[in-house]
Amino acid sequence: RAPPSAAAPVGTLTVLVPMAGLIDAGAEAERLGRLLAKTRDDLSKVQARLANDSFVRNAPSAVVSLERERAAELERTASGLSSQLERVRALL
Repeated sequence: RAPPSAAAPVGTLTVLVPMAGLIDAGAEAERLGRLLAKTRDDLSKVQARLANDSFVRNAPSAVVSLERERAAELERTASGLSSQLERVRALL
């Protein structure tokens, strides 16, 4: 099992950097929390747009497809940020 660390996706790999003693865990947790909140807010806006039947019916299919891709990317980002936040909180 990896020690508490920061993770960064690089292609299909995830690079882990041990963070104990290297960062201000409290400040990093706050930063990640703000970023996670913004990502979740953006995701809820995209999901609301996609839940709007009028938007889905009237928007060009390419636009709807891009919004679906954006929602999927935001979900992945939120999941990754949540995992990072948990690891940083473990340093506190």
